[in-house]
Amino acid sequence: MVPKRRPKVTTKAPKTAQRDPFRAAREKLKAWRTERGLKASTAAKAAGVSASFWCDIEKGLNNKRPQGINAQLIEVVTGGRVKATEWLLPAELARVEAAQVAALVHAKPADAEAAQ
Repeated sequence: MVPKRRPKVTTKAPKTAQRDPFRAAREKLKAWRTERGLKASTAAKAAGVSASFWCDIEKGLNNKRPQGINAQLIEVVTGGRVKATEWLLPAELARVEAAQVAALVHAKPADAEAAQ
């Protein structure tokens, strides 16, 4: 007698449902482009990146995300709708926030007045 196979139980979410930390930024980027009736290649050219890179960012392919100057350029071309900080990983964002706190702590009184 052959024992019955028990159904395989998986605890992992399907690959398509895995969490994408940049999903909101990707959706904002695509919404910005489509609201203006722009092709991906046109938007990419305005931001100074390649069309294939832009498409990979929008679709989340190959774990692509803009970093450094590319993230800044996307923020500028979208008029600030998609902030450069939205493309940071949680650990990177924490480092930025820690640096901002440190800058406030070590600011001279004149610096603090100028910031207000």
